[in-house]
Amino acid sequence: MNNLNLSSVTVIVVTIAAGGCAQTAPQWDAQFGQSVNMNMALQTLNPGAAKLQTPEAADGQAVREGVIHYRQTFKEPPPPQNVFNIGVGGSSSGASGSR
Repeated sequence: MNNLNLSSVTVIVVTIAAGGCAQTAPQWDAQFGQSVNMNMALQTLNPGAAKLQTPEAADGQAVREGVIHYRQTFKEPPPPQNVFNIGVGGSSSGASGSR
């Protein structure tokens, strides 16, 4: 009976080990990263911007206001977020035993 258990365990271990060597999804591997590359390309306004000799023109007043607004966001910490916790903390139902 002991040899039967040992041989069945051996067969199971060998089967699992051999399964790790098999190719599981070659069609997925062939397309790996394409969705990320496509989304990056769709979000790029001007792919040739690095090759330009002069920067793109911008409205000076709009840039100035943007910088001022950005700097003002660091003057005070952000307001606390309202977090909804279930089952966290103690109970206020008077379970202390005093009546």
